[in-house]
Amino acid sequence: MSVGDQVGARIREKRVQLRIRQSQLAKIVGVSPSYLNLIEHNRRRIGGKLLTDLAEALSIDVDLLSEDGKSSKVARLEEVAHYHKVDMQAESARELATRFPAWSGFLIELDRNVRSLEAKIDALSDRLSHDPQLATSLHEVITTVTAIRATSSILSDSDDIDPMWQMRFQRNISEDSLRLAEEAQALVDYLDADEIEARAGTPYEEVEAFLHENDYHFEMIETETPDLDDILNISAIRSTAGRLLARNFLETYQMDATALSLTSLMDDLPIQTGLSQLAQKHHCTIPQMMRRLACLPKETVGREFGMVSMDVTGSILFRKQIDGFHMPRFGSACAYWPIFQALQMPMRLLEDVVIHTGREGGTFHTYSYCEAIQDSIGSPPRLVAHMLFHPHTQEVAQATLVGATCRVCAIATCPSRREPSILDEEL
Repeated sequence: MSVGDQVGARIREKRVQLRIRQSQLAKIVGVSPSYLNLIEHNRRRIGGKLLTDLAEALSIDVDLLSEDGKSSKVARLEEVAHYHKVDMQAESARELATRFPAWSGFLIELDRNVRSLEAKIDALSDRLSHDPQLATSLHEVITTVTAIRATSSILSDSDDIDPMWQMRFQRNISEDSLRLAEEAQALVDYLDADEIEARAGTPYEEVEAFLHENDYHFEMIETETPDLDDILNISAIRSTAGRLLARNFLETYQMDATALSLTSLMDDLPIQTGLSQLAQKHHCTIPQMMRRLACLPKETVGREFGMVSMDVTGSILFRKQIDGFHMPRFGSACAYWPIFQALQMPMRLLEDVVIHTGREGGTFHTYSYCEAIQDSIGSPPRLVAHMLFHPHTQEVAQATLVGATCRVCAIATCPSRREPSILDEEL
């Protein structure tokens, strides 16, 4: 392999930085000092074993010397810059990795820690907003504190309290204090970081972890008709509610796989036609086609699909999240998601392009559709909306700005905001 004209300068800079004499380096790699001098002044092009030997002698990644290949460290630095919205040219990232490998490694590790903490913040934000057990515990603590404060105020503000009532108030304070200590300890135990990470939490979170572990794809159902209990028995789902939710998903998956087999769909992959035309061709419903595409591996479909389903109240029934499109675990999603437009226009397929302003963000092509399910004759139809989406790589003239949920949204001037964002500097 040949390399560009600047590799010699990089070799010289690294050698000088390590305080290695030119003759010493030439002896190590088995060339004459004069030939190495020509290389360092970019008058000789090198490649193959000599380049590898020089990189090894200088304790540097060969890709950091070569211009033909972009090292993983350079690629990670560019990704870090893009993620944090820092304008960094490719060449400056390469120079940073080449001249300051320790600092570049530190930045990459720091970015990894930041993303991990952001993910934990998102999880805790969802838990604080929607966890019924946490809400109940906080309510009990606040109620007990209020009772103690009220009783204390009576004792401190009144000088002529009957001794019997005084003893009763003191006994109430003592009992409330003991109850407060127990409630506070229970709350601390529940919020313990290790336990939060170790347990799935709610049945919904159990199912979500189960689906994520299997990448939302079940090869056994694709090729045969298994007993669904066999799949559930080898899963980590322990709660009765979690098993029921998982079984409902697997039953729907099985029906979709029967209506639209992977074998018949393979001829149309990767997808080149519209979603509606694809559903008509395979004689299936649009929601079935959406679920099939969302639950097939990225390598099979040709692109990565995410999906969310919700009922008419806006409560999320199913979600498959992909990089860049952050979604809350429970309701209160962004009002500008196209899925809410679909809820207002049942049985009509909507296509939109949105720009997610979340932590990683990105541009996404979305397909939204609302189906009306008639559970029984004479009953009102039950509306369930679905939104399938994938990264959009082409230039767009117009796109809708969306977020995840108001509490963590960066769109300061959104007219549909329901509550202040924790990202607001004033807060």
